[in-house]
Amino acid sequence: MADDRIYQSDFTGSEIDLRLKAIYPIGSLYLSINSSNPHEVLGFGTWERIENAFLYAASDSDTIFASNGSLKKEGSENVSLKKENIPEHTHTITVKKRSASIDSAS
Repeated sequence: MADDRIYQSDFTGSEIDLRLKAIYPIGSLYLSINSSNPHEVLGFGTWERIENAFLYAASDSDTIFASNGSLKKEGSENVSLKKENIPEHTHTITVKKRSASIDSAS
């Protein structure tokens, strides 16, 4: 059964605004599956949409950051891997209690 109750908060609008600004300070990523502008959802800030990129877990010393601390947008959608780019490895396939190993080098 769906919960049709409306939840009310003891916080005022300005308290909610302060809390949201603490959760999403300047430089934060707002991740959503819809196309809404975070300014319209949260009620503050200027947001830049990141498209055709992926999230990368990085440290401050990584070269993916520009000199001003912002995230660099670089890379390629299409990359052709060469054999030397792929580490040596094997795959094991089990079929009806029999096992086979496939050498990736062949």
